[in-house]
Amino acid sequence: FSVLTYCFILVLLIGGYGLMIFEREAMDASGLQFNNYFNCVWCSVVTMTTVGYGDFYGVTIFGRIVAVIICMWGVFLVSMVVIALTNMLELESGEEKSYLLLKRLELKKQMKYYATMAINQLATRKILWRKFPWKKGKINDATRRYMENIRAFSYANRFFLLDFQRCPQSRS
Repeated sequence: FSVLTYCFILVLLIGGYGLMIFEREAMDASGLQFNNYFNCVWCSVVTMTTVGYGDFYGVTIFGRIVAVIICMWGVFLVSMVVIALTNMLELESGEEKSYLLLKRLELKKQMKYYATMAINQLATRKILWRKFPWKKGKINDATRRYMENIRAFSYANRFFLLDFQRCPQSRS
């Protein structure tokens, strides 16, 4: 980031100076105060970030050329900052393997829980069916909870298998 920061500041200062030199001659005609260096730097910042407020802008040909160059450098530097941030936030190989391992362990834990709950609800349904066949509401509730747990188990299993196929374990 330090190189990008230095480049950004350097282009701001040089671009502001260039605008001050080329736009000073047309200051009376345009009404823009380019004799103040901070106004020129402000114009450079607004141009580099492609905001373009319109409060300061180049009037002369060379002033516009300097503004276009500042704009191109700004787009280039902003894209470099985005690339640097993306590379900083991207997981390395070992970190990604650790993350996937933790994710698999969590999915296994969920699958075990839902399988246990499904077996429990199936046993509850079977007991209710044998001892209380006239209580259809409780049997239907147990059946519904059993099916919900089976669906949740299948959902977790599907993600576990997709994740396992995407990044197979290393065999050593």
